[in-house]
Amino acid sequence: MIRDGELIRDGPLTAGEYAERLQIRHPLASKHLSGLHKLGVVEFMRKQFVEFTSFVQSPLRH
Repeated sequence: MIRDGELIRDGPLTAGEYAERLQIRHPLASKHLSGLHKLGVVEFMRKQFVEFTSFVQSPLRH
């Protein structure tokens, strides 16, 4: 089983890359990432026309 943290910890991913690695459809990946974003777990950043997702750095993690 692949966990979200294993996918994003090595660096930011697009929703498409996230979907591909989880082997799910892009809309489902986008919805999942949106939910994680609302919880403050991930953040979105845009470079030109591409949006990337990465984990928010927790002050509790060292």
